[in-house]
Amino acid sequence: MHQVSLVQLASFMAVVTHGGVSAAARHLSYSQSSVTLHIQGLEHALDAQLFHRERGRLHLTDAGRRLSLLAPTLLSMADSLSSCISERVGSPVPEADAGRPDVTVS
Repeated sequence: MHQVSLVQLASFMAVVTHGGVSAAARHLSYSQSSVTLHIQGLEHALDAQLFHRERGRLHLTDAGRRLSLLAPTLLSMADSLSSCISERVGSPVPEADAGRPDVTVS
């Protein structure tokens, strides 16, 4: 399975919210081709078609509808994580964590 990026999810939700790639691109300040590539990459990563493309209009597939319900929560959680970590930079280590050894992730 390929990785899903937050940029892909944000582009997907912008397309859903704004009704199309052009409007989503304007909202995100991306080119249309970038948003299209994000959606294609997301579909590839999930191995699922997210939109039916019909006469120049996009309609969510069942997979797209399911993702449209999950993506806002995932994006919100990622935003909360960023905020939580940036708030804690420079803060003293809580006492409960003071005795824990450092963990190195490579």
